[in-house]
Amino acid sequence: MMAGVVSLTGVVISFAPALANHLWQSTAFAAVAAGLALALKKNQARARYWIWMSASVKLLLPFALLASAACGGSLAASSDAGTETGGGSGSSTGSSSGSSSG
Repeated sequence: MMAGVVSLTGVVISFAPALANHLWQSTAFAAVAAGLALALKKNQARARYWIWMSASVKLLLPFALLASAACGGSLAASSDAGTETGGGSGSSTGSSSGSSSG
């Protein structure tokens, strides 16, 4: 339990600068999008929709990439460990014996 906490703390510390950069850039982008949406108030709704859609993508996509990068190493290690300890080798033995008899 304690090793997982230490590992998580290391991940948070290593991604803190990237997360801070992402947050201030997304905030600035959202402020620009709000200004553009107000400036285009008399235009079609389609223009404002795409402005807000691009702001949403800017906010969500890089954060998803950061989160997957942060969790990617620990998830891959735990899935590999689970495969080695039991499920993978037992099921492959069962399927090979089933296919040879069938």
